[in-house]
Amino acid sequence: MRKLALTSGLTFAFTTSLLLVVGACSEQADAPAQEPSTAEAGAETGETGENAVPAPGDTELADTAETADTIPASFHGIWDYVEGTCALESDLRMEISGGEILFYESIGTVTASVPDEGDVIVTLAMEGEGDTWVQAYRLTLSQDDQILNSEAIGEDFVGGPLPRKRCAAAQSEG
Repeated sequence: MRKLALTSGLTFAFTTSLLLVVGACSEQADAPAQEPSTAEAGAETGETGENAVPAPGDTELADTAETADTIPASFHGIWDYVEGTCALESDLRMEISGGEILFYESIGTVTASVPDEGDVIVTLAMEGEGDTWVQAYRLTLSQDDQILNSEAIGEDFVGGPLPRKRCAAAQSEG
């Protein structure tokens, strides 16, 4: 009799555990969908113009139907605020390559790069300080390619473009 009670108890515990696991899985399936990203929200609302955030692959904001996931080479390099020192510790310093932009305390991986009348609108999957988000920037070069204006696109950002100078290789190393 004691063996039967032990077996019944183990069977009950196993069955209860199995039901809890199955129940937890079905609760996850019923969970509400996540909030859309900034890019998705802009695409859903049909927002256009300066405040539009292009979704990856979105060609409606570009003069050409061609998009790529790389930033054009003319924008590559190390940039700092026009009055900055180009030192690694400069909080306005940014390093642009084809597939990412490194900021002071964050990194943005390019998800879309859309040419727009000589400028480029870059959408980045951002990560920094424990957070992730999507952010778009309009990048504009001066005629001599020595000044970069970067302007965050979206309703959360107020202000105009932030001018940055191109840093020489010797300056950028510290």
